[in-house]
Amino acid sequence: MIQPGAVFEGVKRLWDGSALTAYVAGGLWEGPPSHGAGSDGNAYASAGITEGEAIWDSTIVIQSFTLTLTVWSTGGAVRADRINRALDRTFGRGRTVRLTVPGATRTLDVRPVPGEFNTDPLRRDAKDVKVAARRWEILTEATP
Repeated sequence: MIQPGAVFEGVKRLWDGSALTAYVAGGLWEGPPSHGAGSDGNAYASAGITEGEAIWDSTIVIQSFTLTLTVWSTGGAVRADRINRALDRTFGRGRTVRLTVPGATRTLDVRPVPGEFNTDPLRRDAKDVKVAARRWEILTEATP
């Protein structure tokens, strides 16, 4: 079975090959960022990946994950418009996303999940500004 860390590895590879690296100079972190992320005023991002349901067959395993990306900045909503556009281009608003997840035979779908979600209380207490936030469902296929 595929683990959330493998999904993050694929997401990080996709992130690193996009314009997001120029706009979010503090980088993409798995889970809460390290202490001091963004202290230089650069935007930084955190990715939370939760494992969903797995459907088993004798030849394949279909597994879902939820990816929540949040971009923060200690310097205000710097470049928010560009960051939001880059997120949409990278993670497919209306187009196919080429996400390669280690251990997966293929990624079947990456689709946006609408709705609100809570802000990380650690970031809120630090007075960091949320620049962008998105959530996607990722569907993978692997062999058992």
